[in-house]
Amino acid sequence: MNDNIPVDGQYWWSNVRQAVRFYDAIAAIIKDEAANVFLEISPHPVLATSIRECC
Repeated sequence: MNDNIPVDGQYWWSNVRQAVRFYDAIAAIIKDEAANVFLEISPHPVLATSIRECC
């Protein structure tokens, strides 16, 4: 999340209707935040495989 981007109805509508650059987002988090652990809270691990492929 970015403090400069309002997380409002328009934000979520855009995320549902437009392409989301998932790989770019994960790569930026790894680079900028030095993150090496991602926690997916979900009944099914739907993002885990995609995150592993990005790393």
